[in-house]
Amino acid sequence: MISADDLDAFAAENGPAIAQAATFARRCERGLPPDRWATTAEMHQVARGIWALTRLVAIQTALLADLADAPAETGG
Repeated sequence: MISADDLDAFAAENGPAIAQAATFARRCERGLPPDRWATTAEMHQVARGIWALTRLVAIQTALLADLADAPAETGG
């Protein structure tokens, strides 16, 4: 099971990259030309942010599958 410490460590390690990926997406949504979505230096962070978000989706999917497989608790 994933602990709060695991989540904190993931956020600390990947937070800046996720933020850069979000900035990249916002710039796209604002209609800026693609060459202004990120600088060359920021592109590595964007890629890491996308990877981190993909990993989060995988973690959430696994947790939801575990919840679906768990027997329903009955109230007493």
